[in-house]
Amino acid sequence: MAKKDTPLTLDEENAEKAKFAGILRKDIIRADTAIGKQQAESAEISGDLSAALGLFEKQGGRKDSIKFVSKCLRMEPADFADYWRAIAGYGLAMGLFGEDGKPAQMDMLEQQDEQEKNGDSIAAASKPAPATAKPQTGAEPMHH
Repeated sequence: MAKKDTPLTLDEENAEKAKFAGILRKDIIRADTAIGKQQAESAEISGDLSAALGLFEKQGGRKDSIKFVSKCLRMEPADFADYWRAIAGYGLAMGLFGEDGKPAQMDMLEQQDEQEKNGDSIAAASKPAPATAKPQTGAEPMHH
């Protein structure tokens, strides 16, 4: 059973507050306990998130991209609109986006897509033919 705090007199409270930067010791301890609990829970959640994102990356995903999209999806519509306007404006000013609103490096993305498609085609064409029965030759011709 928890020990009950003996109430402090006004003079004792004032003396304790003077000693502990204006806060009662019990309130400092309570805040520290809450911080410790939150940090422990946060570390556990962070570990779970790290493991999930690690698996996502091993499967070929990009951790930074999924976090960005996830963040956007969880925003309130007005916050998202403001956030996206800022990204579009900053991206235009810094050369990330062209005047058409598309990424300035879109040609590089399209080239990469083409290279990947070509690579897939080459890989498929380079596979050895499946093993089948060996061709048979006809019987030796006989001369009469």
